Amino acid sequence: MSHQPLVYTTELEAVNTMLRYVDEQPVNIIPTSGVGSASIAAQELHVTSRQVQTVGLEFNTERLDLVPNTSDNITVPETYLRIDPTDSSKNFVQRGDKLYDKRNNTFKITNKVTCEIVIFFAFETLPEVVRNYITIKAGRKFIRSITGEVNLEGMTKDDEEEAKLNLVSNENIVGDNNFLQSPDMIAALDRNIQPFHLH
Repeated sequence: MSHQPLVYTTELEAVNTMLRYVDEQPVNIIPTSGVGSASIAAQELHVTSRQVQTVGLEFNTERLDLVPNTSDNITVPETYLRIDPTDSSKNFVQRGDKLYDKRNNTFKITNKVTCEIVIFFAFETLPEVVRNYITIKAGRKFIRSITGEVNLEGMTKDDEEEAKLNLVSNENIVGDNNFLQSPDMIAALDRNIQPFHLH
């Protein structure tokens, strides 16, 4: 007996899932502008993806060295959602698109700064368990924005809870974390922040 290959959820499929929640017809392409339901769904999917990824999950958190440019500035790419310098004796923060030295009140930084960084990834590069959670979470908010009926969100509430638990379980397995951390991860996903990081 042959098995069907795993097919990852595309961004278009996610948008059409959200449209189905409010009995809207599916679309063949994702609109890049406009105020129609498909455009609103796509925007909500993107916003929710950014919120969830900001939590800092195993797939999008890395320890990297940020290196000054020829002007002795460290420029922060726009895909970096959060930056946490690892050297506690320093006091670097992000201001605009640069790293700022609060201790010396300057943008001038001459040495590399090692940081734990949370990176934003496009929807179709995310692990499937993350795509699933984002789609359902975005769908619940989309229902509210389109219908104005808070009670209708209950249609996806159980699915969202299940998807969230699957995501937390996956984080614990992939990151080799203690399952006792699960309540903290669940709370972080609910708040769309994280107390910094799982490692």
